[in-house]
Amino acid sequence: MINFIITRCRDEMDIHSTRAMRGANCWTDHQMLRSNVAFRIRQRHGTSNPTKLNTTKLSTISHRESFEQEMDSALAQWEEKESSIPDEEWAALQQVVYNTIKTYLGKPDRKHHDWFDPNNQELQTIMSRRDQTHQSVLQTRSIRSTTAAYKNACRLLHPCIEVRLMGKEDSGAAESC
Repeated sequence: MINFIITRCRDEMDIHSTRAMRGANCWTDHQMLRSNVAFRIRQRHGTSNPTKLNTTKLSTISHRESFEQEMDSALAQWEEKESSIPDEEWAALQQVVYNTIKTYLGKPDRKHHDWFDPNNQELQTIMSRRDQTHQSVLQTRSIRSTTAAYKNACRLLHPCIEVRLMGKEDSGAAESC
C-alpha cells in the first residue's frame, strides 16, 4: 500500500497527515488518499513597473527636436561602452534610453479632477479664505481662539459653498454669502 503525496521538498513541513482509504468495492486496487495540508499563500515578489512618463511634451515640435538631440547625444556616449555579450548590451541600451527619456520628459502631473469649476473666481475666494484660516490654525496650534475661529469660519463658509457649488437654494444661506 502506497500512501504518499508528491510535493516539493520545501513544502514537506506543510503536509501533516496522509491516509489511504478503501472504497466500497473491496476487490479493487484503487484507494483514495486523504491528506491534511497547511497551505500558506506566499506573497509574490516581482519587479515594479516602470514609472509613467509625460509624453505630452513631445506633441510640440520644439520639445521633440530638443529631445531627439538629447537622445542622440546619450546614444553616442553609449556606443563607446559596448560589451561583447548581447544581453548586457541590450540591458545597457535599455537603461540609457529609459534614463534619457525619464530625465527629459519626467513624470506626468497628477490631475485630480475637482467637482467644481476651478475658474470660478467666487469659489476660489471662498476656498482661499478657508485655507488662510486653516493655515493660521496650523501655525498657532495651542491657542484655542484660532481653532475656534477656524471652526467658525468653516461653519460660515459651508452654506456658501453649498449654495455656489451644489445649487442648493436656502434663503438664509444665500443671504449670508
